[in-house]
Amino acid sequence: MSSLILIADDDRESVERLDAALRREGFRTVVADDGQQAIELHAALKPDLVLLSVALPVRDGWDVLGELRRRGDTPVVMIGEQDQPHHRLQALRIGADDHLIRPADPLEVAARVQSILRRATGGRNAKVLRVGPLEIQLENYMAAVLKTGGRRRLDLT
Repeated sequence: MSSLILIADDDRESVERLDAALRREGFRTVVADDGQQAIELHAALKPDLVLLSVALPVRDGWDVLGELRRRGDTPVVMIGEQDQPHHRLQALRIGADDHLIRPADPLEVAARVQSILRRATGGRNAKVLRVGPLEIQLENYMAAVLKTGGRRRLDLT
């Protein structure tokens, strides 16, 4: 099953380019237009990686990154503006796995996503079993069906 990438960015043009490049590489994608929606989609869908813009409405990328780090270890790639070079260090110090400058080349983004996921899948695959739309969390024996609009928890014995 292909990895799910959450793109949290309100720049429609960037989102369209990233979405198209990631889908061509075989990834599934979901888009959040603001920081609050990104946090909610992360909780509902448990994406394999988050592409996170620094400048988001409602809750900015720094706030979202902090919340994602409190919740777990989902890989995060921050995307910042070209005129803010100090953001790269700040993002890495807070816990981002990588930081890119806008306008980011979609093919480079896809390659970096693949690279990060290769490194991250070792520990993650041992904790979550996915077969088609079925996901089983092995640590707590929770099962869910993944759907485009979210995930539906299964009550099993």
